[in-house]
This record gives sequence, structure tokens and C-alpha cells, in this order.
Amino acid sequence: MSVLDRYIGELQAARSKVAEESLTNPADAEKTAFGFGRAVGRLEGLRLAEETLNRLLNEPEGEENSAGRRRSKA
Repeated sequence: MSVLDRYIGELQAARSKVAEESLTNPADAEKTAFGFGRAVGRLEGLRLAEETLNRLLNEPEGEENSAGRRRSKA
């Protein structure tokens, strides 16, 4: 198993853990909205990290200067 496969597996495990923790450890009544927002933000961050990594892995090698990875000509 490659390091990248392990990394993707860790992202998926973290997503499951965050989702489970947000359901099994509800915040105080006054902090419920904040706790929900925090859990949603963490889940979205994990989803974006996995999506970005998968997109970059599936990208052809010749597209090194695509958006987000531009080099300056200094």
C-alpha cells in the first residue's frame, strides 16, 4: 500500500470520526449551533483535502502549471 493510499484512508477515517463525535458528544444547549458549524466545517475541510488530492493524482503529468500552482517568473 502506497503512502498516498494510506493518506486517503486516514482522511476518510478522520471524516468518519468527526461525524461520529459530533453525534455522540453533543455540545451544551447554548453551544449547539457553534458545535454543529464546527463539525460541518471540519468535515468540509476533510472532503476538500481528499477531493483535491484525488484530482491532482488523476491529472496528466504535463499540466504542472495549472491553476493554484503557478510559478513566478522572477
